[in-house]
Formats: sequence, structure tokens, C-alpha cells
Amino acid sequence: TTGNNFLLLLIKYDGWISGTITLKGGAGVVTNVEVTSDTVNVSPDATGYYEILLENGTYDVTASLDDYTTVTIQDVEVIANYTTNVDITLLNWEVIPGTQYTMIAYVTTSLDGIYLTNTGSNQFAAFGSGGTSDCRGIATWQEGNHPLWRGYYTLDGYWYLPMVSNNNSGTDTISFKIFDTDTDSIYDCYETIIFEDCTISQLDVVAQNEVDQDFSLISEWNWISFNVHPANTSINTILASLGSDGFQIKDQTQSSTYTDPPGTWVGTLTDITDGVGYLLNMLNSFDPFTVTGYRINPETHPIPLSYDSTYSCNYNWIGYYPAEELTLNQALESIGSNVHSIKTQTKSAVYYNGSYIGDLLTMQPGVSYKMNMNAVDTLTYPIAEATKGFSPIVYTSNPLGWKVLSGYDKNMIAIVDLVNIDNPSAISTGIFDECGNCHSIGSYQNDIWYFTIVGNESTILHFEAVNNETDEYFISNQTIVFENDIILGKISEPYEISLEKTHNSSPIIELYRNQPNPFYLSTSIRYYIPESSHVELSIYNILGQKVKTLISTHKDAGEYALTWNGLDENGTQLSNGIYFYKLTAGASSVVKKMLMVQ
Repeated sequence: TTGNNFLLLLIKYDGWISGTITLKGGAGVVTNVEVTSDTVNVSPDATGYYEILLENGTYDVTASLDDYTTVTIQDVEVIANYTTNVDITLLNWEVIPGTQYTMIAYVTTSLDGIYLTNTGSNQFAAFGSGGTSDCRGIATWQEGNHPLWRGYYTLDGYWYLPMVSNNNSGTDTISFKIFDTDTDSIYDCYETIIFEDCTISQLDVVAQNEVDQDFSLISEWNWISFNVHPANTSINTILASLGSDGFQIKDQTQSSTYTDPPGTWVGTLTDITDGVGYLLNMLNSFDPFTVTGYRINPETHPIPLSYDSTYSCNYNWIGYYPAEELTLNQALESIGSNVHSIKTQTKSAVYYNGSYIGDLLTMQPGVSYKMNMNAVDTLTYPIAEATKGFSPIVYTSNPLGWKVLSGYDKNMIAIVDLVNIDNPSAISTGIFDECGNCHSIGSYQNDIWYFTIVGNESTILHFEAVNNETDEYFISNQTIVFENDIILGKISEPYEISLEKTHNSSPIIELYRNQPNPFYLSTSIRYYIPESSHVELSIYNILGQKVKTLISTHKDAGEYALTWNGLDENGTQLSNGIYFYKLTAGASSVVKKMLMVQ
């Protein structure tokens, strides 16, 4: 239709902002508080409740009262016919008047390892020796990085804190307090400064709130790190609860040993340092070992990493600050390609073409890491909350239940091509010493086999493997010699190992001792048959009743291995106790005993 005019009226809908005003400290009267939003001013009732009617839109809400802080909650959304709740807490903090000197600080504040921002009624202020009645400055929140920020990660914001004084003699000590809305608590801070007129400084301030970090220590070596900072960093204080169960602690350059008498730790390592990884040797297991301190903010505690081109390896022993597990790419973002490799006590990874290849996928609280660098750099961990992100897919197979030796302080890496293995997805492979102890279990990725090998210097090691589809067993005639911290092979040029089917010249069948024995969840059984025949391997209980047939089929001559998981023919978990496993091949048979402990 043409020639017709229409008048369209803007329809506005009202909503509400309401909440409770709380006065913390002082003798103020809550009904005297002025709550302002847009052009509307109201005062709460005797319970602190207030309500403001506004058109739908976005508003700031400010609460103020003489002798108290003024708090503004920004960007409150008002929705038509809906009430938005905004509670506000006012503190009896008021800057002292009549001063002649001023200084400024750009401040980040941390509580439990994360930044305290302007969320809710969060507040930050400075005080002189007179405490709450001697307030020297109340901070305001500013968005983005402050002018002196040099951290790797961008700040959401910081506290701008002007401070005043009448004493510029270098003897006026300033302390700090924060108010946290979530806990409805005022916290003193650890840091203090000396007032100095006409200066601008940056501060990273931590609220005094201690938490526990617990460890479950095994006998022998434990690779540990701390993400809390104890009030007393002395080794003798931190390790006091271990008593004579502890034996030795060391970092990269220093160590101390427990000496009894006098029942103290003696050596060059006297104090715990933030960001350092430690190796702790125990005579007995200890659980829980607890360290108490404030949680460290990773973004304000960068870790320097060294590199010396004259060394073939440049390992740095580092701790892990974040409170949550992170993938390697997340945790080590700040150092990019300057890292060569990283390892724990039993796992490791090599940085290659923008990603990490190895059996170490994530970093976890409480674990010590050794990081091999390509260049000098500084590691800044991100603040971790519960996100995990993407992890690469790594094929690690251990159906035989091989158990890697524990409690070692040394390891090495091997990057291997098993040249005559055609179907790696069917293969489980491990590295063993001459006594049959397992030192590593291989993981297959990017067309290579990756091993983190624990051990002692000069130990002679060989490779073993089993085909999980055919049960055929393989062993390498080649050996390697353990050497701490080396990397054998490269991603681009792996170390070649040949595996051969095991050859046994015995004219009789052989049934080997199951491993492990006693066993908990599963155990592996190896056997040898000298000629092609029908083979049956079965499990019997102590009454002589057959409870499980593991295999009953025709097999060629050779050595084989398979696993029993403690279940009977019906898939029911059997009880603890003694069991027998019997191998029958042709007219020959052999029986051995094992113990299951659930």
C-alpha cells in the first residue's frame, strides 16, 4: 500500500535490580546507604534490601555511605519483567585525610592461585601501622595490562592503587588487605612495602590463605614438585613429618640426607625454592605427606630455563604450578619450539614440528619434570581451571601386564623403528634387563616406537614383544646400554631394532613362571612347544576344578604368551588364593602355581 503514513511507537518494558546491602565493620546504619543506578536513587530497608525499577537495558549500580568504601557494579543487565539480583558489601575503609605525600602502584592480587578481579564486591586497599583506621589508599579496577606488565599472558585487568602518607623517611610500612565476595572474607596479604613519595611501582600481592598439597610417596625415588609456598621453606620444617622414613632429597645441583641422630636433614640443599623440581628418596612409603602453604599463581611466577650450547643435553629440573592437569601444548605454550624434550620419572615427550611425540601427554600437579632446552627461555604456566583440551592419540598396549620398575631417579629415551614388525597395532613391546625386569613399555605413534626407560647406568637391556593376535613371542638379539638422560634415535631417524621369533632348542614343552606373581588385576603366562601340536592352557583352583580355559587350539612350534585377568569361564571375578595353570601339548603336560591377591 502506498500513500499511507504509520506512526510506530517504541515500547519500553521495565525490569528490576534488587539485592542486599551489607556493611562489614564500623558503626554505619544500612538505611543511610545510597544506592544509585541511572537517575534513580534509593535506600535499603533495615534488612539491607533494596529494589530499583528501570527500563530494560544495561546499567551501573553504585552503593555509598560516609566512612565506607564506595562500590560500583558495572554492566548490570535489566531484562523486562525480570529481577536481576545484585548484592553489595561495603567495608569501613576510608582513606585518611590531610596527607602530603603520594605514591602509585599497579597491582595484581591473587587468592588460591588465581587473580582476584573486580567481580562482585571484591575490593583491595592499603593500610599503615594503624590498621583499618589507617587506610592509605583504596584501589580502583582498570581493564587490560598495566603499563609495567611484562608477563606472557594478557591481564583481564589490574588494581590501580594511589597511596598517601605524612612520612617519607623510609620507615612507613604499608600492608594490604583484600575482600573476596565469594568467601565473604577479608584477607591480609603477605607482602608489605615501604612508602616512597612520587614513585610508581608494580606489585603482585597474595592473600594469606593456606591450603594443603598431599603426596603419596613410595619407597625409593619420588619425582615431586610443590604448587604451594610454605610459610617456612626450610627442608627440616617441610620434611619433618617424614622422620626416619625419608632418606635423601635433591634438586639439580644440591642435596641433603636425613641424619639420625640428630634427626635433621644435612647437606647443601637447605630450603625449597618455588618452580624447582625435586627427587625425594624414601626408605619406606609414606601417605599422605602434606605440605601447607599459599597456592602459587602461575602467571606471576615465571620459571627461568637455562641453555648452554657446549652441553649435549640442557635439562632443567622444574616444578608444576597449575592446580589442574594440562596438555603439554597448553602448559608449555609460552616457550614454543625452544623446548627439545620433557620427561617425568617414567614418561617423556619430544617436541617435533609443532607438537609433542611420546608417552607423556599431560602435566600434573605434584610431579617434577626435567626439561631439555634448545635455547634460553622463561616458562610461564597459564592459570588452569578444569579444561583439558585436545590430547594426541597414542597407542600403548600392555595386555601381558608388564610392570615397569619403580623408584628410579634416572631415565633415558629411545625412539625406535622395529624394522620387521608389520602390524604394530597387534604388538605389545617392552624393554627388559637380563633378569627379566621390565624397564619400559613402548607406545606407537607417528610410525615410530617410543620408550621412556628407567634404570641405572650401564645396565644391559633388550627388547621383547608379543603379537596379541597370534600370541607369538619375539625378542631382539641387539642390546642397548642404559645411559641417563640420553635420547637414542630421532623422530626423523629412529634407532633400528630387529625382533626375531624366540628360538628354543629344548625337546620338551616349557611353562614359564607367570609375571607378576603374586598378581592383582592380571598376569602374563609364557610357554614353549617344541613341535606343532594341539595346545591347551587352563586354570585350576586349589580343589583341582578347572575354572578357565585360556586357549585350546593348534599351534606351530615356538614361544607364546597370553594374559589371564582373574575371571572364570562365566566372566565372574574369582576370589583371592592359590591357583594352578596347566599346559598340555600333545602327550606332554606341565603345571605351575600362582597366587592372586585382590
